[in-house]
Amino acid sequence: MYSCSDRQETAPAITWQNNKATAVSFSKNLVTGVHADSLANLVKICLADDPDSTAILGSFQHGDLIIFEPVIPFSHGSNYNIFFNNKYIGEFSVPAVVAFKHNTSVSFYPQQDTLPVTFKDVHCFFQADE
Repeated sequence: MYSCSDRQETAPAITWQNNKATAVSFSKNLVTGVHADSLANLVKICLADDPDSTAILGSFQHGDLIIFEPVIPFSHGSNYNIFFNNKYIGEFSVPAVVAFKHNTSVSFYPQQDTLPVTFKDVHCFFQADE
């Protein structure tokens, strides 16, 4: 679809901090004509599974983008809908799996194949994968 307007509406983007989805941002063109003080009353972000649920508690920032920061980070593996004036305007998903580095066992000490009966300590050394 072509348009004469220069409005650019991008998909919502998730902000990550320490492998947690701490905010979502979306185009301010999706909520035109709204004063920054009214965003909390007119914009609702909720779980996609239950659009009639209570809005997620958080704060809004109004600038070039609308940024919503929930009180508790978004849950991994969940889908969310964004509503403006009870009208659906977008959705986003938080990935279920975030890749973490795994450790590899390098060696065990002592390395003898037989140990005394009074033996007490085993030491295991790990190395982080790159």
